[in-house]
Amino acid sequence: MRAAAPRNGVPSGAAGAAVLAAGVGAIGDGGAAGGAAGADAAAAATLDAVTFPEPGAYPAKNSRQLSLTEEGSERNCSNISSTSHAFGPAMGEAESSATLIDSIGDAGARWQWAETPRPIDSATVLRIVTWNVNSLKARLPRVEQWLTENGPEVICLQETKMKDSAFPAEVFNAMGYETAHHGQGQWNGVAILSKVGLDNVIAGWDDDGPEDTDARILWATCGGVRVASAYVPNGRALDDPHYTYKLGWLERLRQTLIRREDAATELAVCGDFNICPDDRDVWSPEAWAGTTHVSEPEREALRALEAWGLEDVYRRHHSEGGLYSFWDYRGGDFHQGRGLRIDLIMATASLAARSVDARVDRDARKGEKPSDHAPVIAQFD
Repeated sequence: MRAAAPRNGVPSGAAGAAVLAAGVGAIGDGGAAGGAAGADAAAAATLDAVTFPEPGAYPAKNSRQLSLTEEGSERNCSNISSTSHAFGPAMGEAESSATLIDSIGDAGARWQWAETPRPIDSATVLRIVTWNVNSLKARLPRVEQWLTENGPEVICLQETKMKDSAFPAEVFNAMGYETAHHGQGQWNGVAILSKVGLDNVIAGWDDDGPEDTDARILWATCGGVRVASAYVPNGRALDDPHYTYKLGWLERLRQTLIRREDAATELAVCGDFNICPDDRDVWSPEAWAGTTHVSEPEREALRALEAWGLEDVYRRHHSEGGLYSFWDYRGGDFHQGRGLRIDLIMATASLAARSVDARVDRDARKGEKPSDHAPVIAQFD
C-alpha cells in the first residue's frame, strides 16, 4: 500500500537514529556472519529500541488503503503447520463472483505460464510467485482462477487479512497445494502455497528480540528451496514511528539471515517490500521525493540484504524502467501508468543463476475487484 501524503521530517528519537546508523553499517560489514561482530551486535541492539505494535494496537489506515477486511484484529498464529489440513475449514461462499474481464483493452499483453501436465521436479523447473492480494477473502475467486490458469509450484501471498482459522486451506488443497498461513485478523497476514512440499515452517521471528504481533513473515522449505513470504511494513511517512519500525524490521530480517540461513544454499525472500529499489521503479521520482518507499535509508536496508547474498531476480532479466507491480486504486493510476515496483523475489546466487525469466502479470490487476498489486513470477530451471 502506498503511504499517506508525505510530511517533512526524519525518524524521531534515539531509536530512529540508531536504526539509520545500523542500516549504513550493514553495508560495510558485507553481511558476513563472522566478520564485524561489533557492528552486528550494535545493529542487533537497535532492535531492542524499536517499538513493535502491541496486540490490537493498529492505527487507523492511511488514505491509500481500502477497507476490504474481515472482522477481528487479535493475533492468532497458533495453527501454523506444514500440513494444510491443520487449519480451519474452507471458507464459505466467496464475497464476490469476480471475473478476470479485461477492462482496458490491449493496454498490456496477457502473460502466463504454459500448462504442464506432468509432475514438476523442483530441481528441474520451479515457478515462484509473490502476490499481495489485499484481502484473500475479497480476492479468493480471482486467486483461484489465476492459479488454475497458471499453476505455479510455489506462491507467496501477502495481506491475506484473516485469522488462521478463516484461511481457506481446503480450497488450495483441492488444487494440489500444501499451505501454511500466519495471520492475525484484519491486518497483514502471509501465506505460502506449495506443490513441491512444505517443510520446516517458521512463522514470525524465532530470535530473542522483542515480540512483534504483526503477522508479516513466514518461512518454509519447498522442494529443497528455502522460501520466505514477507510483508515489509509500509512506513507511512518519514517522521512516523512506523518508519522506524520498518527499518528495524528490515534489520531484523538481515540478522535472521546471518544467524540462521546460508547464502550458499538456494533461498528466496519473496514479497511486498514496500521499497522501490531505485528510481527506475517509480513512475515519478520527483512526485515521490521526500516520502517512504524511495528514501535512502530504505534503499540502504535493501542493499544490506543484497550484501548478505540476495539478488533481485526481476532485474537479472529486465534493466529498463517503467515496469511496475503496484498501482494505487485512486486517480486512475493503473490506466495512467503511475505505478511502483515494490514486489520482489530476492534469491541467493545459486538460485538466481537458475532463473530463466521473470515477469509481472499486469492482467491480474485488471477487471472486477482486483488487488492493487499484480503477481510477480520467476521461473527457475
